[in-house]
Amino acid sequence: MGAGDRSPVRKIVPAQGQRAGRWEDSRSAAANRFSPHELLLACVADDLGVPAGSLNRYVRSLPKNGNANVRKALEKDLRRLRKYGPVMAIVDWDEIANLWKHARPRPPGCKQGIATRFREDAPGDYELVFLERNIETLVDFACKSLALGKAPKAHDERDAVLAKASTAEPSIRRTIRDDCPSFERIVIRVARHLRSTSG
Repeated sequence: MGAGDRSPVRKIVPAQGQRAGRWEDSRSAAANRFSPHELLLACVADDLGVPAGSLNRYVRSLPKNGNANVRKALEKDLRRLRKYGPVMAIVDWDEIANLWKHARPRPPGCKQGIATRFREDAPGDYELVFLERNIETLVDFACKSLALGKAPKAHDERDAVLAKASTAEPSIRRTIRDDCPSFERIVIRVARHLRSTSG
């Protein structure tokens, strides 16, 4: 696919966990891995018909410790990040309003109002994606698709669920994407960019 012509997609993503390196979840402590990113690459690879590992050099995740740090990173580092390719900021919808809990006036509660205020605080050329509620929602859908029962609460166990979905049959990932429209939008946008820049 002319992979050498692709520019990377930089994703800034938040986290609620307490470990170093996060998405809206933490990077695994046991093995320096970031399971939401692995699942994303697997889904994009399904669409492009390539091995997931071949996409690592083109799609990077830069996990941050919470929505506030995502906004801060955009304010401080967006120009530098844009040098390497398009940037996608992924934030948890269920906690986003807390960014302005002490602000007056607060933004409207609708997605358009929140997005407008977020971009006023952190202007620039990037895509803003609200993840359905939070990363636990993605884990819930993965558990459902894998027939694992109730989603685990422990971080490492949640990581294991997403890692399992990353290496499962494509039909499993297709079901997760169908159940989680916001994650599906991320997959589509990344795949579209890689297709448009392939030689």
